[in-house]
Amino acid sequence: MSKSKRKTKKSASTPSRASETLASGTKATDGQKHDKAIKKNKCALLIELLSKKDGATIDTIVKSLKWQPHSGRAAISNLRKTGYRVETGADKDGKTVYRILGVGKNATAGKSKPGRS
Repeated sequence: MSKSKRKTKKSASTPSRASETLASGTKATDGQKHDKAIKKNKCALLIELLSKKDGATIDTIVKSLKWQPHSGRAAISNLRKTGYRVETGADKDGKTVYRILGVGKNATAGKSKPGRS
């Protein structure tokens, strides 16, 4: 019998994982659910940081969320794509500050850039 056709016994010490169907039709493990929950929480924290009157610099975002700078900028870009109006400006030290102005019709959600299809 080939290796691929052999049935393997699950050890008694291996915990069973609850599953949930993903968009791809496969089952999500507890670890994947946990990762998804963390991502949602971090996005909510990012929105909270950017919603403050003074906004947030990329340094603040990196320290608060324990992300790399490029990940913080990508998350801000994704917020724009989902309909948030994000303003950029400069603070007194010349660092870029990001602020959420709200969600509205003028957001770039679902629009392609000029000259691209």
